[in-house]
Amino acid sequence: MVAKGATNQEIARELHISPNTVKVHLRNIYEKLGVSSRTEASMVGLRDGLITLPGVEQPAESPEAETTPPPDAAPASEAVSPTVSELPVAASEGATDATAPAPASTTETAPVVRPRERAWTQWIVGSGVVAVMLLLMVIMWRLFQPSAEEQPATVFVSAEQLVQRWVALQPMPAPLADMAATPTDRFLALVGGESENGMTSAFWLYDAQADTWQESVAVPLALRHAQSAWLGGRLYLAGGETADGSVSDAVWVYTPDTETWEQGAPLPAPRSRGAMVAFEGALYLIGGWDGAQAQATIWRYSPDEDAWTETATLEEARLFPAAAVTRQGLFVYGGETPDGAPTDEGWQIRKDGTQLLLEPVRPLPVPMARVSAAVLAETLYFFDGKGIWHSNPNTQEWTYIPLPEGQAQIGGAFLAADPYLYIMGGRDTDGRLTAAVWRYTALFRTFAPIVPGGQ
Repeated sequence: MVAKGATNQEIARELHISPNTVKVHLRNIYEKLGVSSRTEASMVGLRDGLITLPGVEQPAESPEAETTPPPDAAPASEAVSPTVSELPVAASEGATDATAPAPASTTETAPVVRPRERAWTQWIVGSGVVAVMLLLMVIMWRLFQPSAEEQPATVFVSAEQLVQRWVALQPMPAPLADMAATPTDRFLALVGGESENGMTSAFWLYDAQADTWQESVAVPLALRHAQSAWLGGRLYLAGGETADGSVSDAVWVYTPDTETWEQGAPLPAPRSRGAMVAFEGALYLIGGWDGAQAQATIWRYSPDEDAWTETATLEEARLFPAAAVTRQGLFVYGGETPDGAPTDEGWQIRKDGTQLLLEPVRPLPVPMARVSAAVLAETLYFFDGKGIWHSNPNTQEWTYIPLPEGQAQIGGAFLAADPYLYIMGGRDTDGRLTAAVWRYTALFRTFAPIVPGGQ
């Protein structure tokens, strides 16, 4: 369809996907093939044999230069008869000098090489949806093919087996909700939050391999609804609400090697109830609450400059949005609008030079007010406090996975550590704090070794 000249909207209607998804696929195709336009992509695909379209011929090889001289070609040189001094002398006495017959010329006629002829064939681009889809599949497969010698294959199980994927783990040391939660290189980290004794500054590390908890150095300030992210081997804790109800602009940075907290560059203004992620070597804090009203700002923190700057704004202010990063870019979903209503809207945020561009993407299946996001195998998972939503990347159908026994953990942590999803703490439907920890097996992997030589 691209080769035929179809627009993004026409392709989206034909393939039953959104125009934004078409744009993402086209960008990936251009990058993989090293081209910058639809025409170049089509020509490279045909040239390399990635696709074959009806009526399209491969470029003909230029014929070799003719080496046979034409009949009327003149010889390059002519034979010259030898002079008298060059004649042979008879060996016997009395032999008379005579001129020997001139030998035949041994110089061959030099061929005349005609200019190389170039045969150009006109490429007739025809329609072929199946062939274009095949090209897309080949390119996407190459983009996402694991480089290891063992290639994992994900196996999806039936809906009847979903309940078997939940496992109850070691509970948290104490019931907790509204804490900052971040996966680090070794642990799942929980900072601050609301405990049974009020706001806390506790810092807990969960070892997913050993299913154990350990307490680390407390953050200097008790906080809830703070934003956190892991960048460059350090844990950043930004903003949050203090025990007296005020909103903080402080940023605290934890270094695991020294097990110390130090104060970083403050936020441009107080902020809580937003979303913060690491993206392309920087931190992005999106939306949130300033103590008086919801905000739509997007702030960027550069570790090199140790400074925050406002880079863009959402179309509408958001509280408790979900933010996550995949290979496709940075995504923001859901949250509460300024009037407290849940929303299903989603955006993709991408960089264009020094600017950030926001493009609407496929919405959530239902509006979600307090939503968290996690990523496994390039698939986005969303937690709404009562269960997990995710979309099948092949069928685009949404699946809802409720917590076991209809439980709720509103305000709990939602984290990913391949191949599992973790839900920690929160409140039940009656508002009671819980220390429960659940692990959900999101992916089942098998490994098929690749034998060298294809044997």
